Amino acid sequence: MGIKLPEARYQSDLLKQKLPNARFEVGDATAYAFDAGRYDLLYSRFGVMFFGDPVAAFANLRRALKPAGRVAFVCWRTPQENPWGLVPLRAAMPHLPPMERPGPEDPGQYAFGDKARVERILTQSGFAAPSFEPLDRAIPLGADIPDTLENLTRFGPLARAFAEATPEQVAKAKEAIAEALKPHAKPDGINLAGAGNWMNVQTKEENAHAVKMYNFVIERNGSVELRTIDGPPTTWQSPLEAFEEAYKH
Repeated sequence: MGIKLPEARYQSDLLKQKLPNARFEVGDATAYAFDAGRYDLLYSRFGVMFFGDPVAAFANLRRALKPAGRVAFVCWRTPQENPWGLVPLRAAMPHLPPMERPGPEDPGQYAFGDKARVERILTQSGFAAPSFEPLDRAIPLGADIPDTLENLTRFGPLARAFAEATPEQVAKAKEAIAEALKPHAKPDGINLAGAGNWMNVQTKEENAHAVKMYNFVIERNGSVELRTIDGPPTTWQSPLEAFEEAYKH
């Protein structure tokens, strides 16, 4: 099952596809009436950091997971670690109306860049502490500078700022962005560094079950040998292979 935010701008052709083993819904993860204890895995790609009430949203999602269910998601780290977003923004800001800076608890693109905050949100929601795996990749912004400028008008914080600015302000901001991007224009397009975290977390019920089994054996004078389990793969040939490996694990 896939769920998307209710705003019309998030609609996707996926909602129109007729897949025999999947369905897609438009709803609010905080309040959506999921079937309790039905799902094995919750996956999100750059989405959960926009939850208005992340503790309530994750608590609702946790109720939808099976006792051994887990969550896997990827989110951006801090703005300073993401030149793909910071370089155009810094160049444009002097020419645009002031943009409100989100607070440390506000939703936003980099809202999950603070590991301590992510851990607090997830544990308060009933999950165990997550594992963090850095994910650093070059982010393609466009085939060239004009293409990149067009992309920046369609999504992200600059798109919203352009919508609230005058045509003259937008023109000056685009000139500044173009100048800032010149050093990054290469034959293969404009690619700037991006930094995220790949996060995995298990429901607390799974840990509780393991402790109960451990105690059950020990209380009966048995012995428990805890062996190392090989970690899952971290690179895949395709998204399909990644999902198949996650399902096996």
